[in-house]
Amino acid sequence: MMEATQSAVSQLQPVTQYHLHGEHTKLVFRDGPPDMATLEYNGETYRGRALYQDQTTFGRIISINLETIPDLQSTFFSLVVPEGNCPSDARSIPVTTFAVITKARSSLGGPALVSGQIGTYEVISLRGNAW
Repeated sequence: MMEATQSAVSQLQPVTQYHLHGEHTKLVFRDGPPDMATLEYNGETYRGRALYQDQTTFGRIISINLETIPDLQSTFFSLVVPEGNCPSDARSIPVTTFAVITKARSSLGGPALVSGQIGTYEVISLRGNAW
């Protein structure tokens, strides 16, 4: 009985490529060493040092800086990358996750001089496949 369990486990491969879409969002994330990982987000490709990677209780979060307007705001896109394993007899596995667009207001003197809420968040539900 133990041999059957070991055999089934050995046929699972960690997923390293994610094709996801949601409202006004299409992306491909290819995992790899920090300098080799890539994120294609709405037609733009980010790689290497342009990707900020953090391990959290949600899983791994991949973030990119979309825009910085001095003395106004910065906009970031953050993808929560779920871990998964693909069986050797399947082409891919279904994946659901989410991303967050963060707009952080600022001023010439820093966020301490901003009146009101500094960060706003837009959550985007994503679904697709990974292999």
